[in-house]
Amino acid sequence: PPLRGRVGLGDDNEEVALEANDDMLVFIFRESGEAEADAKRLRDLRQIIQQSPGDDPFAIAFEGGDSRYRLTGGDLRIHRGPELEQAAEAVLGPGSVRLEPVTAAEASKPF
Repeated sequence: PPLRGRVGLGDDNEEVALEANDDMLVFIFRESGEAEADAKRLRDLRQIIQQSPGDDPFAIAFEGGDSRYRLTGGDLRIHRGPELEQAAEAVLGPGSVRLEPVTAAEASKPF
């Protein structure tokens, strides 16, 4: 059986759940080493995310030097679509938006 987790209430007060094997949009944030420029790109990405509310899970994968980490949106969800992806790529660069499977660890995190 699929792993179920992260159960919460959707916009219509209906239970929603993420399962390992579902897909989530992942924004790849490659750190440039320039703190001010990176902070502006992160603010711009945050604005894009906030302007696209919906029911789809997402994560931001931070990549810089030897460090890599990934933050999920938690109970903040987005509406996946070409406009969102194009706006995010305009800020983060080409190839910086991917659809990836939800991991078992992400599916098991509570809201």
